[in-house]
Amino acid sequence: MTTPLNTTRRLGSAAAATALALGAGLLTAAPANADGGYDQTWFSDTTFVNILSGKCLEVGGWRTDDGAPVNQWACTGGANQKWRFTDGQLINVNSGKCLDVPGWDTTPGIQLTQWECNGGDNQRWSAGVMGVSGMRRIFDKHTLLVLDAAGASKEDGAPVIQWTRNSGANQAWGPGPNPGLGA
Repeated sequence: MTTPLNTTRRLGSAAAATALALGAGLLTAAPANADGGYDQTWFSDTTFVNILSGKCLEVGGWRTDDGAPVNQWACTGGANQKWRFTDGQLINVNSGKCLDVPGWDTTPGIQLTQWECNGGDNQRWSAGVMGVSGMRRIFDKHTLLVLDAAGASKEDGAPVIQWTRNSGANQAWGPGPNPGLGA
């Protein structure tokens, strides 16, 4: 069977573009997620916006210490609101520390923090795509609980907790805007 030349060129161009993106660190493959699939596109220095509140996941007050709380805040584009996905860990760009379930706690409702990256499953995350919207639930590997804006709050400073998966928009996170770049 022969393949039309235009089809071969398009496939070759797509493969080359993907290889360039991977080489540049723009795309990385994520581990299997709790929904049973793979989230295949994580972008470097991503902001995560809560779909219900429109606020970004951040380390509050630009803190860099272990145990600093993670909350939601109006998106500013600051490094404390940017996250890098590396080896299953979400690393805050400002502090260089990992999103962490403190003390390996399995209780729904505990506020998430940042902590020195140690490779523990309480610092390993994956994302499951929610239907056709492209929004994601972000799961902790240790507990399989998800990131949740506590109490479905829309307020700045509301804690981000781990919670049992449900259909709430306060558990849906999408890629964030880049202030000044036209979202």
